[in-house]
Amino acid sequence: MENNLLLKFVVILLAILLWYQLVLMKEQTVVLDIPLELENLATDLIYDESNNSEIEMKIKANGMDLLFLKLSDAYLQIDASNLKYGKNFIKLSESMFQYPERLALEILNVENSQRHIISIDRIVKAFKPIKVEFDSAEDRAFFVNNKLLSEDKRVEISGPQSLVDTLQFITTEPATSKAVTDGKIALRFVNPNENITIEKDLIYLEISRSETAIRTITLIPINYSESDNITIIPQKVSVMISGPKEIINDLNQRSITANLDYNRLLNSKHAKVDFELPPGVNLLEYTPNRIQVIEND
Repeated sequence: MENNLLLKFVVILLAILLWYQLVLMKEQTVVLDIPLELENLATDLIYDESNNSEIEMKIKANGMDLLFLKLSDAYLQIDASNLKYGKNFIKLSESMFQYPERLALEILNVENSQRHIISIDRIVKAFKPIKVEFDSAEDRAFFVNNKLLSEDKRVEISGPQSLVDTLQFITTEPATSKAVTDGKIALRFVNPNENITIEKDLIYLEISRSETAIRTITLIPINYSESDNITIIPQKVSVMISGPKEIINDLNQRSITANLDYNRLLNSKHAKVDFELPPGVNLLEYTPNRIQVIEND
C-alpha cells in the first residue's frame, strides 16, 4: 500500500514538472514595468521619481527567459547629461534596455517611446525655523515656564526645491523634562523626507528659569450659544492668572477665551465658566464665579 502511494506521488510530481517545463519553454508575450535609471545627471539636479519612473514594455520570449528577466536587474538606461531643470522630453528606444545578454528577448513595444516626459528637480539650500515638540502637556508647561534658550533659531537644509518650498519648519524629537541635564537638553531633528538633508543632527537648548508674574485681566466676554434663547448676567468676567513674566505681560482680553460651561450648571439659574488659556498660563481665580442664567420668554 505504501509503495503504491509513493509511486502515485512520484507520477504526480513528474507530471507537474513536465507541465512546468512545457510552460517555461513556450513562447509568451507579456507587458512588464521596467524602471528608468538616469546616468550623468548634474550634481545640482535630482530625478523626480514620483512621475513616470517605470516604463511599460511589451516583450516576447519563452517562459524561462521571461522568468529570469523578472529576477534580473533590468532597466532602461537614460543619458541625463543634457537634461535641465523642469520637464524634459526624450525619445525612448530599445537600445536603452539593459538586461542579461544571454536572454533571447524580442521587444515589441516601448510605452511613450516617441515623447516621454522626465521631470527634473534642482537641489537647493534653505534655512528653516526650528519647532520644538514636547512629549506631553506637562512637559510643554515645564519648558514654557522654564524658557528655552538657543543660539540656533533656524537650521540649514538641502534637497529638491519642490520639497524644500513646502516645509514651513523643521521639528525636533519630543522634548521631555527628564532629559534635562545640568540645565541643558539636546534634541535630534526629525527628517521630514528621505530626500531632505539636515545639515546638523542636534540642537542644544539651555533652560533658563523665567520670573513668574501674577496679573488680573478684566472684561473678558463669555461665549454662549444664542440659539439656547438665554441671557446671562454678567456677560464679562475678570481673571487672575499666573505664569512666565514675558508671556503674562503680553496678554489681553483676546488672549483668553471664556465659555459658559453647560456641563457645570449649579442649578437652573446659575453656571460656571470654562477658560482656554495660553500654554504655561495658570488660572488662579475668576470673578464673578457664578453666572446668572435667565431663560428668555
